[in-house]
Amino acid sequence: MVEENRSAISFESLNPRGSRTLLLLPGMYSSHHEFHLLLSTSHLLEYHLLLPDLPHQGRSADTHSSFNLSSIAALLAELISENARNGRADVFGGDLGGYVALYLASRYPELVSSIVVTGCERDYSSRLSSTWTAVKTYFGAVLGMILLPRSWLDALLKKLDSEFNDELYFNMRQSLRWDYTRGVFKMLRQDWGSGKDVCEKVAARTLLIAAGRQDNVCTFSWPLIFTNAVFFSIVSCLSRYYNWTKYFPLALCTS
Repeated sequence: MVEENRSAISFESLNPRGSRTLLLLPGMYSSHHEFHLLLSTSHLLEYHLLLPDLPHQGRSADTHSSFNLSSIAALLAELISENARNGRADVFGGDLGGYVALYLASRYPELVSSIVVTGCERDYSSRLSSTWTAVKTYFGAVLGMILLPRSWLDALLKKLDSEFNDELYFNMRQSLRWDYTRGVFKMLRQDWGSGKDVCEKVAARTLLIAAGRQDNVCTFSWPLIFTNAVFFSIVSCLSRYYNWTKYFPLALCTS
Protein backbone atom coordinates (compact mmCIF):
# COMPACT_ATOMS: atom_id res chain seq x y z
CA MET A 1 0.00 0.00 0.00
CA VAL A 2 1.28 3.44 -0.94
CA GLU A 3 0.22 6.51 0.97
CA GLU A 4 0.98 9.88 -0.60
CA ASN A 5 1.57 12.67 1.88
CA ARG A 6 2.03 16.41 1.77
CA SER A 7 3.97 18.22 4.46
CA ALA A 8 6.87 20.66 4.40
CA ILE A 9 8.35 18.29 1.82
CA SER A 10 6.53 15.81 -0.36
CA PHE A 11 7.03 12.12 0.37
CA GLU A 12 5.54 8.70 -0.07
CA SER A 13 5.05 6.16 2.69
CA LEU A 14 4.95 2.48 1.76
CA ASN A 15 3.86 -0.32 4.08
CA PRO A 16 3.45 1.93 7.14
CA ARG A 17 2.80 -1.11 9.34
CA GLY A 18 6.30 -2.43 8.75
CA SER A 19 8.34 -3.03 11.90
CA ARG A 20 11.32 -0.92 10.81
CA THR A 21 11.55 2.29 8.77
CA LEU A 22 13.97 2.86 5.91
CA LEU A 23 14.42 6.46 4.74
CA LEU A 24 15.71 6.62 1.15
CA LEU A 25 17.23 9.95 0.08
CA PRO A 26 17.69 10.65 -3.65
CA GLY A 27 20.68 12.29 -5.27
CA MET A 28 21.01 15.55 -7.14
CA TYR A 29 18.72 16.22 -10.16
CA SER A 30 16.42 13.48 -8.96
CA SER A 31 13.34 12.57 -6.92
CA HIS A 32 11.96 9.68 -4.92
CA HIS A 33 11.25 7.93 -8.23
CA GLU A 34 14.98 7.14 -8.24
CA PHE A 35 14.07 4.14 -6.09
CA HIS A 36 11.17 2.85 -8.17
CA LEU A 37 12.94 -0.43 -8.98
CA LEU A 38 13.04 -1.24 -5.27
CA LEU A 39 9.29 -1.21 -4.89
CA SER A 40 8.94 -4.68 -6.38
CA THR A 41 11.73 -6.13 -4.21
CA SER A 42 10.19 -8.81 -2.01
CA HIS A 43 12.97 -8.44 0.55
CA LEU A 44 11.64 -4.98 1.45
CA LEU A 45 8.00 -5.92 1.92
CA GLU A 46 8.33 -6.22 5.69
CA TYR A 47 9.82 -2.73 6.03
CA HIS A 48 8.20 0.66 6.20
CA LEU A 49 9.68 2.89 3.48
CA LEU A 50 9.78 6.68 3.52
CA LEU A 51 10.67 8.22 0.16
CA PRO A 52 10.87 12.03 0.21
CA ASP A 53 11.59 14.48 -2.54
CA LEU A 54 14.31 16.79 -1.20
CA PRO A 55 13.63 20.55 -1.40
CA HIS A 56 13.72 21.95 -4.94
CA GLN A 57 13.24 18.46 -6.40
CA GLY A 58 10.24 16.58 -7.76
CA ARG A 59 7.02 17.41 -5.94
CA SER A 60 9.05 19.42 -3.42
CA ALA A 61 10.22 21.76 -6.18
CA ASP A 62 8.14 24.60 -4.75
CA THR A 63 9.23 24.08 -1.15
CA HIS A 64 10.18 27.41 0.38
CA SER A 65 13.39 26.13 1.92
CA SER A 66 16.74 27.85 1.66
CA PHE A 67 19.77 26.02 0.32
CA ASN A 68 21.33 24.85 3.58
CA LEU A 69 21.81 21.41 5.10
CA SER A 70 20.45 22.54 8.45
CA SER A 71 17.01 23.35 6.97
CA ILE A 72 16.88 20.12 4.98
CA ALA A 73 17.90 18.07 8.02
CA ALA A 74 15.21 19.77 10.11
CA LEU A 75 12.55 18.88 7.52
CA LEU A 76 13.69 15.26 7.46
CA ALA A 77 13.85 15.11 11.26
CA GLU A 78 10.22 16.21 11.37
CA LEU A 79 9.37 13.58 8.75
CA ILE A 80 11.00 10.82 10.81
CA SER A 81 9.53 11.96 14.11
CA GLU A 82 6.00 12.07 12.76
CA ASN A 83 6.01 9.03 10.46
CA ALA A 84 8.78 6.53 11.23
CA ARG A 85 8.18 3.45 13.33
CA ASN A 86 9.23 4.19 16.91
CA GLY A 87 10.42 7.61 15.74
CA ARG A 88 13.66 6.27 14.24
CA ALA A 89 14.87 5.33 10.76
CA ASP A 90 17.70 3.60 8.96
CA VAL A 91 18.87 5.97 6.22
CA PHE A 92 20.25 5.41 2.74
CA GLY A 93 21.61 8.29 0.67
CA GLY A 94 23.51 8.47 -2.59
CA ASP A 95 25.27 11.51 -4.00
CA LEU A 96 23.52 14.60 -2.53
CA GLY A 97 21.37 12.27 -0.44
CA GLY A 98 24.54 10.89 1.13
CA TYR A 99 25.70 14.29 2.35
CA VAL A 100 22.20 14.98 3.67
CA ALA A 101 22.07 11.60 5.44
CA LEU A 102 25.35 12.17 7.28
CA TYR A 103 24.40 15.73 8.23
CA LEU A 104 21.02 14.49 9.48
CA ALA A 105 22.72 11.86 11.64
CA SER A 106 25.16 14.42 13.05
CA ARG A 107 22.38 16.81 14.07
CA TYR A 108 19.67 14.34 15.13
CA PRO A 109 21.42 11.20 16.42
CA GLU A 110 18.31 10.13 18.33
CA LEU A 111 16.42 9.69 15.04
CA VAL A 112 18.95 7.70 12.99
CA SER A 113 19.68 4.03 13.71
CA SER A 114 22.13 3.31 10.88
CA ILE A 115 23.36 4.82 7.63
CA VAL A 116 24.42 3.53 4.21
CA VAL A 117 25.89 6.22 1.94
CA THR A 118 27.75 6.35 -1.34
CA GLY A 119 29.20 9.01 -3.64
CA CYS A 120 29.67 11.62 -0.90
CA GLU A 121 33.37 11.76 -0.04
CA ARG A 122 34.30 15.07 -1.66
CA ASP A 123 35.97 18.00 0.09
CA TYR A 124 34.08 21.19 -0.77
CA SER A 125 35.95 23.54 1.54
CA SER A 126 37.60 25.28 -1.43
CA ARG A 127 35.50 27.87 -3.30
CA LEU A 128 37.41 27.13 -6.52
CA SER A 129 36.89 23.40 -6.20
CA SER A 130 33.17 23.67 -5.45
CA THR A 131 32.58 26.17 -8.27
CA TRP A 132 34.47 24.07 -10.82
CA THR A 133 32.61 20.94 -9.73
CA ALA A 134 29.29 22.78 -10.10
CA VAL A 135 30.15 23.82 -13.66
CA LYS A 136 31.27 20.30 -14.64
CA THR A 137 28.22 18.72 -13.04
CA TYR A 138 25.77 21.08 -14.69
CA PHE A 139 27.12 20.86 -18.22
CA GLY A 140 27.58 17.10 -17.91
CA ALA A 141 23.95 16.79 -16.88
CA VAL A 142 22.82 19.04 -19.73
CA LEU A 143 24.69 16.80 -22.16
CA GLY A 144 23.17 13.64 -20.72
CA MET A 145 19.62 14.79 -20.01
CA ILE A 146 18.92 17.49 -22.60
CA LEU A 147 21.10 16.85 -25.65
CA LEU A 148 21.10 13.04 -25.75
CA PRO A 149 17.95 11.33 -27.08
CA ARG A 150 15.89 9.47 -24.51
CA SER A 151 16.46 6.23 -26.42
CA TRP A 152 20.24 6.54 -25.91
CA LEU A 153 19.78 7.00 -22.17
CA ASP A 154 17.48 4.01 -21.99
CA ALA A 155 20.07 1.88 -23.81
CA LEU A 156 22.83 2.95 -21.41
CA LEU A 157 20.70 2.29 -18.34
CA LYS A 158 19.76 -1.14 -19.65
CA LYS A 159 23.47 -2.03 -19.59
CA LEU A 160 23.51 -0.92 -15.92
CA ASP A 161 20.59 -3.20 -15.11
CA SER A 162 18.51 -0.08 -14.50
CA GLU A 163 15.90 2.10 -16.16
CA PHE A 164 14.18 5.47 -16.05
CA ASN A 165 10.50 5.66 -15.46
CA ASP A 166 8.75 8.63 -17.04
CA GLU A 167 8.28 10.41 -13.72
CA LEU A 168 11.98 10.26 -12.85
CA TYR A 169 12.98 11.43 -16.32
CA PHE A 170 10.63 14.41 -16.02
CA ASN A 171 11.84 15.26 -12.49
CA MET A 172 15.50 15.13 -13.54
CA ARG A 173 14.95 17.48 -16.45
CA GLN A 174 12.78 19.70 -14.25
CA SER A 175 15.52 20.21 -11.66
CA LEU A 176 18.28 20.67 -14.24
CA ARG A 177 18.75 24.40 -13.66
CA TRP A 178 21.89 26.44 -13.07
CA ASP A 179 20.44 28.25 -10.04
CA TYR A 180 19.68 24.89 -8.43
CA THR A 181 23.13 23.52 -9.25
CA ARG A 182 24.89 26.61 -7.94
CA GLY A 183 22.75 26.58 -4.79
CA VAL A 184 23.57 22.95 -4.00
CA PHE A 185 27.33 23.33 -4.35
CA LYS A 186 27.34 26.61 -2.43
CA MET A 187 25.44 24.78 0.32
CA LEU A 188 28.00 21.97 0.35
CA ARG A 189 30.88 24.43 0.56
CA GLN A 190 29.33 26.36 3.44
CA ASP A 191 27.65 23.56 5.44
CA TRP A 192 29.70 20.48 4.56
CA GLY A 193 33.18 21.87 3.84
CA SER A 194 35.73 19.10 4.25
CA GLY A 195 33.16 16.88 5.98
CA LYS A 196 35.27 16.51 9.11
CA ASP A 197 33.14 18.62 11.43
CA VAL A 198 30.00 16.80 10.32
CA CYS A 199 31.29 13.24 10.32
CA GLU A 200 32.98 13.32 13.70
CA LYS A 201 29.52 13.85 15.24
CA VAL A 202 27.95 10.81 13.57
CA ALA A 203 27.31 8.14 16.18
CA ALA A 204 25.14 5.81 14.11
CA ARG A 205 26.49 2.60 12.63
CA THR A 206 27.73 3.68 9.20
CA LEU A 207 28.58 1.94 5.94
CA LEU A 208 30.41 4.03 3.33
CA ILE A 209 30.55 2.66 -0.20
CA ALA A 210 32.97 3.83 -2.88
CA ALA A 211 30.72 4.45 -5.89
CA GLY A 212 32.84 2.88 -8.59
CA ARG A 213 36.35 3.71 -9.74
CA GLN A 214 35.65 7.44 -9.67
CA ASP A 215 35.45 7.12 -5.86
CA ASN A 216 38.76 5.39 -5.26
CA VAL A 217 38.97 4.08 -1.72
CA CYS A 218 42.37 5.70 -1.36
CA THR A 219 40.71 9.13 -1.53
CA PHE A 220 38.61 8.40 1.52
CA SER A 221 40.71 10.17 4.15
CA TRP A 222 38.01 11.87 6.22
CA PRO A 223 36.00 8.70 7.07
CA LEU A 224 38.71 7.76 9.56
CA ILE A 225 37.25 10.35 11.92
CA PHE A 226 34.11 8.27 12.52
CA THR A 227 35.39 7.56 16.01
CA ASN A 228 31.91 7.11 17.47
CA ALA A 229 30.64 4.68 14.85
CA VAL A 230 29.81 1.20 16.08
CA PHE A 231 30.46 -0.28 12.65
CA PHE A 232 32.36 1.19 9.74
CA SER A 233 33.67 -0.16 6.47
CA ILE A 234 34.47 0.90 2.93
CA VAL A 235 33.59 -1.31 -0.03
CA SER A 236 35.17 -0.59 -3.40
CA CYS A 237 33.21 -1.36 -6.54
CA LEU A 238 34.96 -3.74 -8.93
CA SER A 239 33.54 -2.21 -12.09
CA ARG A 240 33.28 1.40 -13.12
CA TYR A 241 29.50 1.40 -13.56
CA TYR A 242 27.03 -0.13 -11.16
CA ASN A 243 23.41 0.37 -10.27
CA TRP A 244 23.86 1.43 -6.62
CA THR A 245 20.34 2.78 -6.31
CA LYS A 246 18.79 -0.58 -7.03
CA TYR A 247 20.88 -2.79 -4.78
CA PHE A 248 22.62 -1.04 -1.92
CA PRO A 249 19.58 0.11 0.05
CA LEU A 250 19.22 -3.62 0.69
CA ALA A 251 22.33 -3.35 2.87
CA LEU A 252 20.18 -1.51 5.38
CA CYS A 253 18.00 -4.60 5.76
CA THR A 254 20.90 -6.84 6.71
CA SER A 255 22.94 -4.43 8.85
